[in-house]
Amino acid sequence: MDALARQLGFEEGDRSGWYKIRNRTLLDNGGAGILQTYNNSLLSLLEKVYPEEKWDPLQFNQAPRNYWYSLDNQRSFLIELSAKFGFKENDMEAWYGVTNRKVMDHGGGGLLDMYRGSLPDLLVKVFPSFQWKRWKFVGRTGVMKDPQLLNAFVNEMETVFNIKSHQDWNRVSQEDLIKLGAGRVIDSSPDGLAGILKLVYPDESWDRLIALPKRASQAQ
Repeated sequence: MDALARQLGFEEGDRSGWYKIRNRTLLDNGGAGILQTYNNSLLSLLEKVYPEEKWDPLQFNQAPRNYWYSLDNQRSFLIELSAKFGFKENDMEAWYGVTNRKVMDHGGGGLLDMYRGSLPDLLVKVFPSFQWKRWKFVGRTGVMKDPQLLNAFVNEMETVFNIKSHQDWNRVSQEDLIKLGAGRVIDSSPDGLAGILKLVYPDESWDRLIALPKRASQAQ
């Protein structure tokens, strides 16, 4: 391993370079046998060869083999990531502003792959006690194409605004919805709130709501 480190141009005594190395590099340099000894885990190999180092699994370009199968590892990663993003402790609401790209840029690409690229599915699995609202996630304009999510959104708004009849929607403004973080959902509909209600309650007339002003572009 020392010889390979020199060959790869690592500075003397600097082990941080290993974080940028993938298994393929060892395989291409005759390390297939030693990798197999450690179940093809570069992390396990490094922990054995350099036990004096405190290795951080999440700094590797490639997550250790089977690392993401552990729910504890998934939770530790998300908690650490929330700290890097500057979230307050236990502020789950802050996750609504996180994109897949941000997670991937911090080494979570493999983890997202386990959930088919769905950050909401990941968060629901890891933090099941929090009542997640899928329609609040950044860029989730697919709500308009998912009847189940769309119904859940409308039902929640009806509870929040104490709507007992369809006429009660007339007292709900776009700004009221924006304050609840629903701006992106409203923007995903060509006719705003009226367009959403038309899909959920197609037999009703929502012409009055169409006349409501669109949300300000700078509002959330």
